[in-house]
Amino acid sequence: MHPITIRPARFEDRYALARVLIDATLTTFRGRVPDRCLYSLTVEESATNWGRNFKDDTLSDGQYPFVAEVASVDVIGLAMAGRRSTDSILDQQIAQSYPRELVTLQVDPAWQRRGVGRKLVAAVAVALMKEGETNLLVQVLAENPNVAFYKALGARLVGSQPYDWEGYPATSLIFVWDALRALTSAV
Repeated sequence: MHPITIRPARFEDRYALARVLIDATLTTFRGRVPDRCLYSLTVEESATNWGRNFKDDTLSDGQYPFVAEVASVDVIGLAMAGRRSTDSILDQQIAQSYPRELVTLQVDPAWQRRGVGRKLVAAVAVALMKEGETNLLVQVLAENPNVAFYKALGARLVGSQPYDWEGYPATSLIFVWDALRALTSAV
């Protein structure tokens, strides 16, 4: 088996990022949410969105995108952190206490349950710690069966808020990690 490596994402990864994001979302949520939620974004649109965000191989606004790859060829996962929680969290006390958010974590369905997600979260934690951050927040839809993954990594549920997904009224669960250092062991 080829080793899995984690590296910063680059502009040329945009189609791979889109493919992993869409494939993982379809696999995770098919049968759990209406189809209109799952098929509202194409690979081309997602790749264009990723491409718009990159500037000199980095994302704007202090965001940290990472990819997991096998044999330095195939992108099999992605994670991005960095957005300020005040942009997405309605409870300002939570947002101020946990200023950085794990915006997305996606692993190709064929590579799930092999430690890829743990490695990606660890890379995000290391990057944020270099910026002086000490904790992290993540939103996970209540319909997401991977809630157990975040709990296994030590995330603690601190709240919830409504989330509108293409007109489907969902609930976003808010989990936090109080110590980023505890997430770095998979690096």
